[in-house]
Amino acid sequence: MSRILFLDIDGVLNPIPLRTFPRLDRTLPQRLARQSGNSDYLRISTTALQLAQESWDKESLALLRSLCEDYDLQIVISSSWGIFYSLKELRLLFALHDLAERILAITPYVGKRSENILAYVQAHPTIEAWISLDDLPMDAQFPRHAVTTHGRFRREDAQKAARLLKQQL
Repeated sequence: MSRILFLDIDGVLNPIPLRTFPRLDRTLPQRLARQSGNSDYLRISTTALQLAQESWDKESLALLRSLCEDYDLQIVISSSWGIFYSLKELRLLFALHDLAERILAITPYVGKRSENILAYVQAHPTIEAWISLDDLPMDAQFPRHAVTTHGRFRREDAQKAARLLKQQL
């Protein structure tokens, strides 16, 4: 049995509106590759690396990490980032925040985000419990599973996510 957190990125980890866009540092991929010993950082967009490292909200990341640890959640990326970046690349971005081992998959693209999530859930009958963190409201489609963020993932969102998970377990 698995426990899944469907994760959008923009409006959840990457604040909307973005406070400031980081100044592009073209040396970042080389520095990360050297620091980590992983040359795969050289193959990822500098912009994506910089957003993940500098713009993703630190409090939101800490809340996400804690929620995943407390409920033994694996993360399935439901964000449009999953269209532009491979699972391997997304794991590298999340490795910057000690979350790479939690990244399990990317939802299939079949239509609206709620449809993508539903397709994943239906294809994986061993899912015991799941929630969705997204800035797109999906409460109507998933009243027992959806947490709608407003700008970024906050403490009250984490509390709602915990309540929804407890109801499913």
